[in-house]
Amino acid sequence: MENQEILSFIKEQVVQKTRKPLTFAEESLICECWEDNKPYEELEEPFCGHTIGYIKTQTAPKLWDRLTQITGQKVTKRNFKSILEKAYEEYLKIDVIGQVLCIIITTLNTKLKPDGTVAPEGRHHCPSVSDSRYLGTRWKWDDIPC
Repeated sequence: MENQEILSFIKEQVVQKTRKPLTFAEESLICECWEDNKPYEELEEPFCGHTIGYIKTQTAPKLWDRLTQITGQKVTKRNFKSILEKAYEEYLKIDVIGQVLCIIITTLNTKLKPDGTVAPEGRHHCPSVSDSRYLGTRWKWDDIPC
């Protein structure tokens, strides 16, 4: 998985769940630690305008806590890559399942009669819900104004 792919996913999830975007230092820390998970001491100082000590004691713990919040699993520098890869894979599966369900539901909604049987070709269940004449009506197939 590429840095930008995972970073986009993380940024989206963090904003959705915490209502606060990642800081530049947090984004940079994710990218620096993603490839080889080097120790904080090996990061180039100043790191995003901060000392390594500040990154290690302030930025990183807050970042791991935020990632714990969005994944529901305890995230640390040591395990964050594997946890986020799994979370991203699950996200993609859910997205695909959601798209398939949407297609199925749309297809069924346009081809089913109100009694649950399949409509003949060319006849679909499509009354205008904004038309007040039809609100609260129990439909019979022949009454549908298509």
